[in-house]
Amino acid sequence: MLNDAGSLSALDRALRQFEAAEANLTKLERLWKEIEHLTPSGIEFSGNREYEDRCRSYEAVLGALPKIDGWKPTATPLHLDDIRRHRFDAAELDEPSAHLSVARFLNEQIWCR
Repeated sequence: MLNDAGSLSALDRALRQFEAAEANLTKLERLWKEIEHLTPSGIEFSGNREYEDRCRSYEAVLGALPKIDGWKPTATPLHLDDIRRHRFDAAELDEPSAHLSVARFLNEQIWCR
């Protein structure tokens, strides 16, 4: 059985873990909003250093996020090449439904990976 000091120490460790997780989740949310803002709306063949930098930062914060009750998010932003390929395929079909499907896919993909 833990003594009062041991219980307080365990509680303190748990609170610090929750605070670290909350801070990292806040960082992830901020980075994702920046990534969304930097995501090209069309087919762009040039690189986007800011987008790629934010994605690397997102993945680094995600990797450092501690598990809470055995779980942590695993979703990562899509690589620009993947976005480009999906949009190019939709453009080749030149069907409104294809563009809509790609837009839905890109919006949902971050949460489904």
